[in-house]
Amino acid sequence: MDAKQPQRILLKAENIYKSYHHPLYVELLQNINLEVFDGESAAIVGRSGEGKSTLLQILGTLEDACKGSLTIANHPVSNANKSLIRNQLIGFVFQSFHLLEDYSALENVLMPAKIARQKFDKSLQEHGLNLLEQVGLADRAHFSTKLLSGGEKQRVALARALCNNPRIIFADEPSGNLDSHTAEIIHQLLLNFVQKDKALILVTHDWDLAKLCTKRYELKKQTLISC
Repeated sequence: MDAKQPQRILLKAENIYKSYHHPLYVELLQNINLEVFDGESAAIVGRSGEGKSTLLQILGTLEDACKGSLTIANHPVSNANKSLIRNQLIGFVFQSFHLLEDYSALENVLMPAKIARQKFDKSLQEHGLNLLEQVGLADRAHFSTKLLSGGEKQRVALARALCNNPRIIFADEPSGNLDSHTAEIIHQLLLNFVQKDKALILVTHDWDLAKLCTKRYELKKQTLISC
């Protein structure tokens, strides 16, 4: 019988600090340390204003820390490689969707592939349609996203996050603006993403969602505490 394969670290953050100096000095994050392995889902909870979204953006390479190091899939993140890491290894789901409303659902889903300069051909379009089918929106593929409901927009955003087959999905209050039924659908779709070589990191006010994750942390007084 083969020995069980050890889990691999997909994300490692060490000694992350973040502060702002204007208009007043604010120290938001202090000595944040986090490890997330393949096959894991990690929830970060905390009150509004504690810095959860800022931490998520730092972990997802969208914002720089003032101090500390970040490694994603064995790649130390630097200014030289963070765009490549973001395009190839990371997907984002935002509370406010960030869709291009004058574009169709399918065009929004395929936007990460366009940014990564993938060849826009029939197979890529089929990939986008398959992603929309996975989130139950195949019949909305050619609808302008401005015509979609909030729940439909969030599902398009999730399909978009999956476009480049990322290793890690980052989700910022992914169901904060949704009704309870639609929120449950989004939660299950996110958790279904987590496989043996992938991971999910989300921030939420929803303890019911946090309890569905394999790891839970609370951001409190600038520090991340395991729950």
